[in-house]
Amino acid sequence: MDKTDYLDPSCPFDVSDYQSVPQIRAVDQKVDVLKILEKVDSYYASLRYRDAERLLEESLELSREYGDKAGELGILSELIGVYRKSGEKKKGIDAIYSAFKLIEDLGLEGTATAGTVWVNGGTTLRAFNMSTDALPYFYMASRAYSANIPADDYRFAGLYNNLGSCLEALNKNEEALKYYELALAVVKQNPLTEIDAAITWINMAEVYDKMEPRDEEKIEECVNNCMAIFNNPKIERDEYYSFHAKGCAGGLKSLGYFRDARELKKRAEDIDHALS
Repeated sequence: MDKTDYLDPSCPFDVSDYQSVPQIRAVDQKVDVLKILEKVDSYYASLRYRDAERLLEESLELSREYGDKAGELGILSELIGVYRKSGEKKKGIDAIYSAFKLIEDLGLEGTATAGTVWVNGGTTLRAFNMSTDALPYFYMASRAYSANIPADDYRFAGLYNNLGSCLEALNKNEEALKYYELALAVVKQNPLTEIDAAITWINMAEVYDKMEPRDEEKIEECVNNCMAIFNNPKIERDEYYSFHAKGCAGGLKSLGYFRDARELKKRAEDIDHALS
């Protein structure tokens, strides 16, 4: 399966994080990051991904023109995820290391904001087959989160899932399973986001598929848990459902669950057609 994170790490634009940092220079004009991201979300909802990318790139240039470093960081973190989805590796890597440099320049190391940017950057490096480069940033994010947010905060779910995927890519399968299980534990404490666990169940199934001997029982258990989420009538069939369905369909196919893979792919296509 083409590994994807089951949620995009949230935008790091949190005024409370920035207010106490003296390196943030006051500027006359700022980009309205929250307003921009609201517009980006509306583009995502109607599958207008190129429009979202164009708006973010224009906003990034504007933030740099204003000298608005905090706004620049917020826009960059969102763009990192966009470039991951579009597969634009050069743009993605440039955005990642520009964002990481801003964390240093603004003195944000050790904050939850830095943790979110590191998770986002690490996830994209892993998606670009740079897992060795990505791994330290996940551990840095873990330390930053642990120092600033509660253990059941949903941001830990994204961290653990993507760290697990990174470890899996490096053939550290036992460690990967540990972090996948931690991700699921956080999701269970946030029941409104149950669908996010579907990708993690498939990730775990693929780890069991690699083991010697292949653990058929565990694979089936993980697949059944995944499909139970998609078959839950209480879960809205929207763009987010489609995103997860497409991600899991590839994993199901690779595991030999062809009927389930076809069903999820069809559901995603039906949703996308209705939204387009």
